Amino acid sequence: MKNILLFLFLTFSLLSYSQDNYVHSIEKKQQFLNLSGKPLTNKFTNMKSVKVVYDYAAKKIYFFNSTRYTYHYDFCFQVLGFNGELDEFNRQSYNETNKRTYLLANINYLEDSDDWVMELAASDEMNAGLINFFYNEVNKNVYFKDKLKFYLNSPHTILLSSKKELKIPAVLSDYIFKRITEQSIENTASVGILKKYDLQKKADFNPKSDEIIIINTTPEFIPTVRGIIITELQTPLSHLVLLAKNRNIPVYIDTKVWDKPSVNALLGKKVELVTRESSYSLKASQKPIPVKKAVKEIILKKDFSVTDLVDLETETSANIVHSIGSKATNLGLLKQIQKDMKSFKTPEYAFAIPFYYFDQHIKENKLQDKINALYLIPKDSVKLLEKELKAFRKTVKNSKVNPELLKKIEEKLSAQNDFKNFRFRSSTNAEDMEGFNGAGLYDSKTAIIGDPDKTVEKAILDVWSSFW
Repeated sequence: MKNILLFLFLTFSLLSYSQDNYVHSIEKKQQFLNLSGKPLTNKFTNMKSVKVVYDYAAKKIYFFNSTRYTYHYDFCFQVLGFNGELDEFNRQSYNETNKRTYLLANINYLEDSDDWVMELAASDEMNAGLINFFYNEVNKNVYFKDKLKFYLNSPHTILLSSKKELKIPAVLSDYIFKRITEQSIENTASVGILKKYDLQKKADFNPKSDEIIIINTTPEFIPTVRGIIITELQTPLSHLVLLAKNRNIPVYIDTKVWDKPSVNALLGKKVELVTRESSYSLKASQKPIPVKKAVKEIILKKDFSVTDLVDLETETSANIVHSIGSKATNLGLLKQIQKDMKSFKTPEYAFAIPFYYFDQHIKENKLQDKINALYLIPKDSVKLLEKELKAFRKTVKNSKVNPELLKKIEEKLSAQNDFKNFRFRSSTNAEDMEGFNGAGLYDSKTAIIGDPDKTVEKAILDVWSSFW
């Protein structure tokens, strides 16, 4: 009798384990919601996501608990018995061949429109044949088969679709963006005076620092405020998103907020804005508006001792960061890792122009007095700053790069025959730093060997001028 009870207990436990952790088919919405977790990226709000694995050896599909198992590797290792390290799992699971142990994807549910989208990892190079097969296997085992679309979320999948190699219904990002009305950007809370600014009618605005603002388009200049609600959806690297995260202020997208009576009734009043992962609240508040604390001044380090081009293809020392900037240093370090892993690519023939030449350019073109004058303009004089900076950028673009530097660069580029186009990018001591990524701050420009218009000098001056 004990043996029977033990057998029944084990059977019941294993059944409960599988029901809690995975299913082989999704037959109703609640079943999907019970398994759901976060989507692959945070650029979409109000989206539920379930991870799915197709096991080639077992010829079985698993829709698994995506809160318990945050990554596909966790599930394959703990439940399906994969016994390799993460690097080996990635090599096997994201390549372009048919030699795969598992096929991996996310199934996303767009709650606002009741639509369903199948998504691969952006780094997955799965070939068209496997994508078609995998999609059909998923489609056979879900109740929403008539609504399921395949999401073209990478240059690789977009290319396969353009070549007509995908025989399944496929959609681009705009399909998803058109079906969501809200988007959470930075989850925190703040108190301030609620004001609304119609930037579609008047682009210039200068809100006070104690305001929580509602705006209907994304301005080029984001003022210092207590919080932002905007009607326009954002991409993950938009300047609004990056500034919100750097300033740690609540920012939320609600495409319908402009005409909401409950929100308009609070205009001019002190309110508390609380933003969460998939919702926000806005209500009248008696809480005090916090006084902005003085921020410790950061002194950026610079080293002009490196006076030659730095070859990033050879070993790069992290100590050189104060001479060539974080972005160039990081690229050099990535190239060292690439030699061992060979699982990703970096730009070929990379080199860095050290700060020495930027400083030399300022001195030779007698720009320092103009720079000092810019520093004297009050930070709050936004329009004057914008005007003077624009004029100074033009001055930099019309200046001259040291001939010896140009000669060194042109010799470097001409030493290879693989490429004619070269991208010149910024690398400063004020980007790609811990606590401040600075993405999108400065311009990147292309120079083409032999092109009289897209010269090396013009590309360098365009990038240097964007610093201002």
